[in-house]
Amino acid sequence: MLAVLLVLSACEVQVDVLVDVEEDGSGEVTVAVGLDEGAVARVGDPASRVRTEDLAAAGWQLEEPEERDGVVWLQASKPFANPDDLDLVLDEVAAGEVFGDFGWESTETDSEITRRLTGAVDLSGGTAVFSDEAVAALLDGDPYGGNLEVIEAEEGRPVEDMVTMTLRVQVPGAPEAVYTPTLTDTGPVAVDVTGIEQKPADRVWLLAVAAAGAVVVAVMLLGVRRRFRHRR
Repeated sequence: MLAVLLVLSACEVQVDVLVDVEEDGSGEVTVAVGLDEGAVARVGDPASRVRTEDLAAAGWQLEEPEERDGVVWLQASKPFANPDDLDLVLDEVAAGEVFGDFGWESTETDSEITRRLTGAVDLSGGTAVFSDEAVAALLDGDPYGGNLEVIEAEEGRPVEDMVTMTLRVQVPGAPEAVYTPTLTDTGPVAVDVTGIEQKPADRVWLLAVAAAGAVVVAVMLLGVRRRFRHRR
């Protein structure tokens, strides 16, 4: 998915990956890729130049290209039923070991629920992490057909400096976690997000206390009323 955009554009490419996890471990992955004017000039009309048939066939929901502040954004999202499916969906975003094994834990006590998502994102392999072995085999071992070398020569800088990536993770009970791995990293970036939510049972307990207090007040009023009648 990302390899195609690197081959076609480079220049300035922004990649935003959002992993939104629900309480039961299901959720959705949304990938947005932003192309600056130079990248759009190289690609042409993204709506027609970027082939999306395979993505749609794989279950990705595609949005129409949208321009914001001089950047054209291409966005696609796909749901996952459980953490195992999350790994499969992320592998479709970038093949290989870019996204490490993601794990999901959910524990409960009498008062709260703790949910934790762990994993890793690794761009330390540089542009090679976006390569595709099948495509490389057809292009004499070069998955980009020489395009990256041409782009670097034209731009006068390495592709690693032209691509930025943000990974955002949302877990119930936790603020959004943001990670910014780069193609010049020397190792994986650990992902660890924990959310804590108070159980609804706490509110039920408070209601029970309030109800008990109301009963006590009612009994006291009944006693006062009986004493009043006795005096009469």
